[in-house]
Amino acid sequence: MIFVEIIIESIETSYDFEINENETAKSVIKEIIKSVCLQERIHALDESDTEKFILCDKTQRKILSPSNTVKSNGVMSGHTLVLI
Repeated sequence: MIFVEIIIESIETSYDFEINENETAKSVIKEIIKSVCLQERIHALDESDTEKFILCDKTQRKILSPSNTVKSNGVMSGHTLVLI
């Protein structure tokens, strides 16, 4: 598990997350959306809607490949990720 800051551009908010570095970026996006929807009391998105989001690593200045694991995308504890 690694600790990262997640910035959610659409609601101009950031969260501290503990994520599994062995999960794909796509799975992490779904997890983030689910958690944020619960926290902010926002209507949960359909599964197909999560496909529209991308996760960027602000620290590395790159877009994460959705099919690769967080670890293979080079994300480490302390990085800042942006959900767009």
